Amino acid sequence: MVSFNKTIAIGYARSPEAGIHELQKITTLQEHYLYLTAIGNFYLLQGNVAIAKVYLEKALNKTSTFQEVELIKRKIIRCI
Repeated sequence: MVSFNKTIAIGYARSPEAGIHELQKITTLQEHYLYLTAIGNFYLLQGNVAIAKVYLEKALNKTSTFQEVELIKRKIIRCI
């Protein structure tokens, strides 16, 4: 998780593209909802809403807490 958090910081500090690139290097979390939400968010920030929506919908299916579901739904709405 430490490398995941570092990757998120890189994405916000440098660019969404850098965040995506760094996230793709982390192979152990690719099915985790936090990973899927993060990469979806970077694609959203990049303006690639079609790919962002795919990742965010996957993330939505992997989480169950009300707050996380609502956050991801709000991001999905931005993809429309």
